[in-house]
Amino acid sequence: ELAMAERSREIPYISRMKELLLFFLLVFPVLAIGQNELTDSLRYSQHQKCVFQGTRKMSMDDLFERTRPYPKTFELIESARDCNFYATVFATAGAIPLGYVLVNKLVTNTFNWPSFATGIGLIGVAIPLNIRYKKQLQRAVLSFNEEVSTSAYFHSNVHVNLCANARGIGFSITF
Repeated sequence: ELAMAERSREIPYISRMKELLLFFLLVFPVLAIGQNELTDSLRYSQHQKCVFQGTRKMSMDDLFERTRPYPKTFELIESARDCNFYATVFATAGAIPLGYVLVNKLVTNTFNWPSFATGIGLIGVAIPLNIRYKKQLQRAVLSFNEEVSTSAYFHSNVHVNLCANARGIGFSITF
C-alpha cells in the first residue's frame, strides 16, 4: 500500500516531464524558424552601396547563389551585374584618354580636344549605367525580401503562451 502511494506521486511528475519535453521539442524549431526570417532578409546600404545579409557583406557571387531560387530577383541581380560590368568598362575606357590628355597638357602644354571629348563621352555613358546598377540592386533586394516573406516556411502562425489556473501552470500552443 505504501509503494502504491509513492508510485501515484511519481506519475504526475513523469507526466509533467513528458509535457516539458514535448514543449521544448515544439518550441525550439519554431524559434529557429523565426530567427531564419531575420537573418535571411537582405538589406541594401545606401551609404556603402552594397548588400548585407545580417551583418555579412554579400558579394555578387553570394547574391547569385542566394537568389537563384527566386526567378524575379535572380533576373534583377543579373541585370544589375551586367550594368555594373558595362559601367566599369566604359569608365575605364573613358579614363584612359582623359589621363592621356591631362598628362599631355602638363608635359607639352597642348590640349587634345578629340581625346578629351572621347573620354568625357565614355564616362558620360558609364554614369547612367552605374545609376541603373544601383537601382536594380535595390529592386532585387526589395523583391527578394518580399518573396522570402511570402514563403510559407516563414509565415508560421504558431503562438506559445504561458497559462496559469487553479490546477497549475502550463503552456498553450496555438497553430
